[in-house]
This record gives sequence, C-alpha cells and structure tokens, in this order.
Amino acid sequence: MNACSELSHDSTAAPFAVELSEQATPEQRKLVADIRKTKDYYDVLGVSRGSATDDDIKRAYRKLALKLHPDKNKARGADEAFECELACLSCCSC
Repeated sequence: MNACSELSHDSTAAPFAVELSEQATPEQRKLVADIRKTKDYYDVLGVSRGSATDDDIKRAYRKLALKLHPDKNKARGADEAFECELACLSCCSC
C-alpha cells in the first residue's frame, strides 16, 4: 500500500481549541470535520484520482488552503486539517 494512500488523524486537540472553535463559523467547522472524516488524499483536495493534472491538484490545494489556514479558520482541528492538506499536495503532485 502506498504511504500516501490513506490519512491518519490525530484526535487530540490543543487545550485552547475550545475557545477558538467558538469563533469559527458553521461552514468552517463543517469543512474541518469533513476533512477529518476523509481517508483519501484526492478526496480531501476534491480532485479525481485518475484524471487530475498537477495544475488541477495545485489549484485545489490553493483554494482549500485559503479556507483552512489557521489564521483564517478558527475551528477546532483547523491546524491539523491544514497540515493534512499540505501532506495531500506533496503526495498527489509529481
């Protein structure tokens, strides 16, 4: 099995995450929760495994990075989701 084929998530959250989560919008919380549930890197980025080009992958990464960056997304686990997205980019692009 490819090391990049499945995600592993750390279920622990920082103690201050509860306070930050209260500042997050419902859309931000849903996005982080969806990424934490996803097990495939391509699904995280929202691209097709077989037909996505490097440009498609990079474009999807940039779009998602704007939504997940910890400076913009205050939902609990947003920093972990952002790191996961970075791992997706490195595994999916050539």
